[in-house]
Amino acid sequence: MLDRRTLCLVLASLTLLACGEPTDPGPKSRRNDNPIERRMRELAPTPDRGDSEDVSQPRAAAPAPRERVEPETRIEEVVVTREPLADLETSTGEAAAPAAEVPAAEVPAAEVRASSSITLTRVVVARAIEDREPSGAAPIPADAERAYLFVEARNDGDAETSLDVEWIGPDGTVGEAIALRVPVASRWRTWATTSRVHGQPGSWRVVVREGGAELHSARFDVGPASAPAS
Repeated sequence: MLDRRTLCLVLASLTLLACGEPTDPGPKSRRNDNPIERRMRELAPTPDRGDSEDVSQPRAAAPAPRERVEPETRIEEVVVTREPLADLETSTGEAAAPAAEVPAAEVPAAEVRASSSITLTRVVVARAIEDREPSGAAPIPADAERAYLFVEARNDGDAETSLDVEWIGPDGTVGEAIALRVPVASRWRTWATTSRVHGQPGSWRVVVREGGAELHSARFDVGPASAPAS
């Protein structure tokens, strides 16, 4: 074993070898330690962080302000004409058959519903039309060739409209709707007719519609056959 003195000498040698002489810091380190250059770097201006911006990417152009587009205003001129009192018009174009002088069954105007522009002032189920007026009240004889629905209406609107008349038999069968035109007028008389009543006794119903909406409905009887003339 080494004695204490020898051990101390070995440790001292190792310490000297580990420390050695100071190494050369190199030109860069020497340059950084130059007091004049260090002072110049300290005095050089530095950018304000609050105003700094990334110039590596091109700045996007600000969007151009949108041009305000004024909405179009269309002005249309509407010419409303009022037709004079019109004559009676039939949907079938057939001449009215003569009938006996029997008062027609009329529906009071107060019981007839009015639409936004159409008012039904008279609705009558009759056996015939004479001189543009209903003639012969219901019931309709079972041997009658036809039944008639007389309509007197007022159109207070701004355009012509139409009424649809439906005849509904005792068995619930609905006939094809008959269209009646009603122009703008304070009084307009028209009628619809059907031949389905012939030989079909029972309780019938007739409905008046405008644009699918029911304005009026009335029931009338067909039969029995008329008595033979003596």
